[in-house]
Amino acid sequence: MTAIQDGRVAERRHPRVPIEIDVCTDVADTLEYAVNLSETGLCIQSRKPYSMGSELKLGFQLCPDSPRIEVAAEVIWCSQDGDLPAGMSYYEAGIHFVEITDTQLEIIRVFVDRGHRYCSHETQLDPGPKNRS
Repeated sequence: MTAIQDGRVAERRHPRVPIEIDVCTDVADTLEYAVNLSETGLCIQSRKPYSMGSELKLGFQLCPDSPRIEVAAEVIWCSQDGDLPAGMSYYEAGIHFVEITDTQLEIIRVFVDRGHRYCSHETQLDPGPKNRS
């Protein structure tokens, strides 16, 4: 995967998957909307800009029955979408997880690997094949 950084194309280290979930931030208990997720962070859409370097606490669930994930994070970029009509614009912000437990990271890795199939009852919390005796 590639991304544009400072006008250059940069190789992404971790795959991203599209996602449509609400994300609660500690900034005035704001509810934002995530549009993609990787094991290192997510991209949110917001009606207000975030400053680069801002520290946030985030809470979200990947599926209705999955454990809630709460992490410390940092804003690494923020830009305004200028392609929308006046009054309908929003910002997108790249958020990097800075404090995440091993269990939370594994849940995210499985979700990224399986995408929306993760939310089916058969695979939700099952990170892979089990050794059955």
